[in-house]
Amino acid sequence: MKTFLILLAYLLVINCSSSQLLAQEPEVESWPPDILVVRENWETDAATVERLLDSVAKDFWVNFSDAKLAPVIVYPKGGPITLYKRGPSGEIVIRLNVGKTFWAQYAFQFSHELCHVLSRYDADPHGNDWFEESICELASLYTLRKMGATWKTDPPFEHWKDYAKHLTAYANDRIEGSQLPEGKSLATWYGENADNLRNTGTNRELNNVVAVALLDLFETQPEQWNAIWYLNEGKATQAQSLDAFLRDWYRHAPEKHHEFIESIAARFEIDNTIFDQ
Repeated sequence: MKTFLILLAYLLVINCSSSQLLAQEPEVESWPPDILVVRENWETDAATVERLLDSVAKDFWVNFSDAKLAPVIVYPKGGPITLYKRGPSGEIVIRLNVGKTFWAQYAFQFSHELCHVLSRYDADPHGNDWFEESICELASLYTLRKMGATWKTDPPFEHWKDYAKHLTAYANDRIEGSQLPEGKSLATWYGENADNLRNTGTNRELNNVVAVALLDLFETQPEQWNAIWYLNEGKATQAQSLDAFLRDWYRHAPEKHHEFIESIAARFEIDNTIFDQ
């Protein structure tokens, strides 16, 4: 995914004590976007990390063929987080919190942060931040399971084929631990937890329950991942209801995503007539 010209244009590594500096060249948006891995502090081979993150992009980012983005620069520490502030030439900056050879953890964190990038995250907090966070947790589960299938025949390295089952197991363990209570619908569960979700958008225990409850929709219709490109197009506020947030998403998304957004609303038992208002 990386080319010689892009590397020259975007990444100049200078070993000055603990820092690395980036070449200040004009921003170029492209599909697929380039993933630039800094060369220090991974506690493993940076070139191997680069191959791994390319594999994540192959199985997740491939669903966003309409999205043109600036290069993404990935650091090993200080996160996991996607910074609101861009790099010196407009690069998207992602920081993970990984090291050594915990490949499933790399994939989980990176796909989550890619999801924020592809939902065109912004710095304005609102009462439905939890929804994006839940979708990005879902993105991690989706990607790990997809990679678990891909790596059986097409891993980044031939000797990683046997690791495919560990990617699948990592995701499935999280899925197993985040099921809705027996006999309870997502709508009922949400009614009981809405205040906690709205007050703390990054409650991972709650985010994961939402993620698991919606996972099948994305796994059976992967082309609908493109819908989250429009997730933050509306003017969300702290007081905005989930109904209104989903209605904004629906209005800004192309028609090909409308039925999918309606299916998500249905999981929360939100009447689809809201989309006619």
